[in-house]
Amino acid sequence: MTGHIGKFEILSELGQGAMGKVYRARDPILERLVALKTVAPGLLSSPDAVARFQREARAAARLQHPNIVTIYELGEVEGTHFIAMELIEGRELGQVMAASDRFTVPQKVRIVADVCRGLDFAHKQGVVHRDVKPANVRVGRDGEVKILDFGIARLADSELTQAGTVLGTPSYISPEILRGGAVDHRADMWATGVILYEIVSGRRAAAPSKPPPSPAWSTRSFTSRRHPSTTGRWGCRRPWLPRPPGRSTRTRARASRTWPRWAGPCSWPSATPPRSPPSTRWRAGGPTS
Repeated sequence: MTGHIGKFEILSELGQGAMGKVYRARDPILERLVALKTVAPGLLSSPDAVARFQREARAAARLQHPNIVTIYELGEVEGTHFIAMELIEGRELGQVMAASDRFTVPQKVRIVADVCRGLDFAHKQGVVHRDVKPANVRVGRDGEVKILDFGIARLADSELTQAGTVLGTPSYISPEILRGGAVDHRADMWATGVILYEIVSGRRAAAPSKPPPSPAWSTRSFTSRRHPSTTGRWGCRRPWLPRPPGRSTRTRARASRTWPRWAGPCSWPSATPPRSPPSTRWRAGGPTS
C-alpha cells in the first residue's frame, strides 16, 4: 500500500490483526520513519470509545522508557484513528523464542529482565498493559527490548468485554482475567512469568481450557513441567503466581535488578538477532490466527 494518512507517507504494510493495521511510514516534517498503527473502526464505535482511546493513548505516550516503544503522535483523519510510534527494526519476541538455540540462557533471561524493567516503570505510572505476550515485545537488531501496545489492549478489552469476549492469547492470560475479576499489574506479571518459562525451557506453556477455580490452579499448571535446560539456578517450575496485593510489585522490580546479576556477563554482538529485511511482519494486536 502507498499513499498518505494525514501527513504520513505510507511506505508499506507491516501487519494487521483484530486491533487494526500497522504501516511503515515516513514523517516528512521530522524526516523520520515511524510505525503507524490505525485502529479498527469496530473498536471505536461510540464517542465514549473514542474518548477512552485518546485517554489511554495519552497515558501510554507519557511512558518514556528505554524498554517501551515511544509514541510520537495521536491523530484522526477522515474517521481513521491512528498512533504514530517508534519503528523498531528487528523481530517479535516470538520469533526469537522460536530460534532460541541462537541465544544463551543469560541472554534469554536478560530479555525478560528488560521486559520487567519496562513494566515496572509503567506500573509505577499507574499504567497496566493487560496483553503482555511475545507478539507485543520486539527485540531490535542490537538486542534492545521494547514493549508495544500499551493502552491499546485496554481499549480493545473494554469493547470486546461488552460482546462477551476475553481479549488475549490463552497461554498468557492470568487467572483473574479468565475469572472475570479486576485486573491490575499482577496480570502483566503472570504473562511475563509464562514468557520466562517458555523462553528458558524451550517449551510452550499449556493454555487453560476454562477459567481456573482458584489461584491453586496456577501452581498445578506448571509444577509438572521441567526441562533439562532449566535445572539449577535457572529452575523454572512456575512463573509468577497470584500474590497478595503489592507482593508482585516487589517481585517485578527485584527481578529486573537481580536477574542480570545471576545471568553474569552477557554481550549481544556474539548472538545478535539476524538482520531483518524492511518487510519484517508485525502483528497488530497479536497473532491473526
